[in-house]
Amino acid sequence: MSSATLLFLLIQLGLDSCFGAQFLLKQIYQSNPLAGASNDLTVLLSVDAMMYAQNSSTITISGLSGAEASNPLTLSGNASSIFSPTWFALNETLELSLSGETLLSDVTYEVSFSIRNPLSSQSSPTIVIQASGTYDINPVNMDSLSIDAFGVSSGGSALYIVEATFNLKEIWQGTPVPDKLNVITVSLQVNCNLPQNSKLTIQGLIATQTADNSVLSIQSTGDAFGTSAVWTKTDGQLVLTRADNYIYSGYFFSFSLTNPSNEQASPAISMSATIECGVYDAAISLQKMIFPNTQLYGVSNGSNPLYIVHPSFTIKSIRQSSPIAGASNMITISLSLNYDIYLNSAVTISGLVDSRTEGNTLYVASNYRLLTAQTSWTQSTGEVKVYMNETVLAEDTVSLYFTLLNPEIEQSSPNIFLSLVINEDSIQIATISATSMDKPGGVHLGIENGTDPLNVKYNQLYMNPENIALSSSAILTIYGSQTGFDSITPASRLHPTACEMTNWNSDTIITCQAPHGWGKSNAIVLSIGKNALQATITDVVTYNSPTIQINQHESQTDSLANKANLASTGNTNIQITGDYFANRDPTITMKLANTHTEASFWKSETAI
Repeated sequence: MSSATLLFLLIQLGLDSCFGAQFLLKQIYQSNPLAGASNDLTVLLSVDAMMYAQNSSTITISGLSGAEASNPLTLSGNASSIFSPTWFALNETLELSLSGETLLSDVTYEVSFSIRNPLSSQSSPTIVIQASGTYDINPVNMDSLSIDAFGVSSGGSALYIVEATFNLKEIWQGTPVPDKLNVITVSLQVNCNLPQNSKLTIQGLIATQTADNSVLSIQSTGDAFGTSAVWTKTDGQLVLTRADNYIYSGYFFSFSLTNPSNEQASPAISMSATIECGVYDAAISLQKMIFPNTQLYGVSNGSNPLYIVHPSFTIKSIRQSSPIAGASNMITISLSLNYDIYLNSAVTISGLVDSRTEGNTLYVASNYRLLTAQTSWTQSTGEVKVYMNETVLAEDTVSLYFTLLNPEIEQSSPNIFLSLVINEDSIQIATISATSMDKPGGVHLGIENGTDPLNVKYNQLYMNPENIALSSSAILTIYGSQTGFDSITPASRLHPTACEMTNWNSDTIITCQAPHGWGKSNAIVLSIGKNALQATITDVVTYNSPTIQINQHESQTDSLANKANLASTGNTNIQITGDYFANRDPTITMKLANTHTEASFWKSETAI
């Protein structure tokens, strides 16, 4: 050292001693605020007087609350070679000793060292710096830089500690249908960065049919988690690894699992994370994931992951209008199910066998729009297929109506099945395989199970109304099989008496204006056509006997009018009133005691 330099240093030392030294810069900040994580603390300092190693000059930083470190401590930064560090765990203090070099004045020095953060959150503590040796600088508070770090607002404040957590952790599914490949989607936000090699673990995706797979295909935002993850079936666990350091405000990722075959409630699903931070990683403990609890395909909570519901009919009834052989028969179908039915969904009714309806199309009416009214008909299998042209919400009832010609021979109702393919935008969502339809049973048109489809009877008569008492001319409707709809008026009788008038309504319906008779049970006999197909239904009509209520005497001068029980003097009109006299065209004979009246004639159905 030259004499001039030595002189300068001696003068500088003297001035420092006279006026006292101080820190011109005393800042501290950190790289990572996450609890339990590795954290680099960086100190920026500058003094207004030189410090010399030969004077055992030391800078002490204290108040590093909760920090964990161990000796030897490694330093970095432009002052790493100037200082020799010592960590005092008991009082959470770092001592930086000058090691052979001089600390120049008005020069900014940077030194960084690694600690492990406290395991729980805390505010930034008061950190103190002081110096001793060449000269003493009394303890002063350091300036903690309130900058963002590791994705945490103000996370750069020294030893400001937050616990890593999920701000958003939603999970939902693409289908609640059993045995379907199900796209599971996760929406994720974290309160900090997720650096490369950080790991996410989802647990509880149980009961799927997807086997263990160390490279299960995934899709993620910007491939943030690469293209594959590790899947373990038994635990229902999926582990994803962060592929790069690009910072996103949030993440979406999805993967596909095969749904269980059986119905189940959505299981409890949780997620945890390990955040790559160096020697010590931060952790997010298991947290229950959030389900949307919204409808999917009309299924309440159907969007909740691995909530499985079998598509099924809640109504699947079918009935017919006529059990008469050869008759035109209106078939009515009512159906509803626990899923929505979408455009182009196909409804199939099968088993309507032995109908005489030919061709390959059938007109079908509905309370909902169909893709086309002319729908597919297969006579050999009795199959009708219709396609929906609008959405039917779950549990709403669809009614279908179409007409078939009944077979000409008797048969019991066949087994009839209903199936459904639910499509959305030409993509098959679900199917319901052929399911036996419900038949109403009961008596219809006098036939047991007469409303059960294609339950057909031959040579059978039925009267409407049933088993009535006639008091005057009445119109009865007689239902029969294969009555022919002939232009020749058929003969129909009530017991021995012919109907007053018989008309055709259709080839299976005849109306009869009933004749009058006397109190007894009578049968309907129907004879049809040239060769007289005859059918009889017994004990269906009862006639009420005539009854006399009042005898009235009328004279030509009306002097004896309305007098009962008096002697007649000849040429006197007697009016007899009562019920059920029948008012027939032929004049009837009436007697008073043993003597016939001179003349009798009808005035009405109840007066002679």
